[in-house]
Amino acid sequence: MQDRQVVEELDIRVDSRYQRLAASHAVRNVWDVLVELITNSDDSYGRLGQPTQILIEVEHSHSEKRFVRVADRAEGMLPDELKAKLTWSGSGSYEGESRGFMGRGAKDIVAIGDCLFETIKDGAYSSILLKRGMKAEIHKPRKATDADRERLGVGKKNGTVATVWPGDAQLPRHSTLLELLPQHFAIREIFRREGTKARLVDLTAGDKDTLQFKRPEVRLVYRDEFEVDADLFPGVWTSLEVYRDYV
Repeated sequence: MQDRQVVEELDIRVDSRYQRLAASHAVRNVWDVLVELITNSDDSYGRLGQPTQILIEVEHSHSEKRFVRVADRAEGMLPDELKAKLTWSGSGSYEGESRGFMGRGAKDIVAIGDCLFETIKDGAYSSILLKRGMKAEIHKPRKATDADRERLGVGKKNGTVATVWPGDAQLPRHSTLLELLPQHFAIREIFRREGTKARLVDLTAGDKDTLQFKRPEVRLVYRDEFEVDADLFPGVWTSLEVYRDYV
């Protein structure tokens, strides 16, 4: 093998156009945004060993003021934590059982629109605005005020609130979110879990509802039993059942 003298080692830079393309494939609509934010909150509650309790608010007005917001009273983040987790695209910030949605992160939400993260931890308030085009505004952290705690709904606890302005993306109706969000394949286990509490609020109409998983009505359409492999696993049998939703 020919000798080669290393003169420099560096990370390969990623063009912003590539980052935007990757984000657009990861987060395609408001459903993906909600899944990502709900999953993040659930992970945070999991690290605390507490049941997940989240508030989802949607402003349906027909203007640039439309937004969707997910709030929790979980860990919160210190200023350095917030910056590290939200300004390094493609980085992994998972801990323990934390998983995120399909390996993507909250940073990819900018494929839909601007996203403001506000968080309180150990008395410190900090925030970052992620903007379309993979830009970030880092705001000066400060001591959390009573007004901050009331506005974010965290009381005396820690917590994080993410507000997303979805731009031209379609914003599902309140009734549609109420019916389908708890059934979403990526987060239905969260809503099925005992202790989970999730409220959905339509700020435009004033509707307030509890999000609950409802097991769909199904009918058995196929069932069979067969031996796995008589040579490798003698005496081992398995069964296959296929169900179909009632439509």
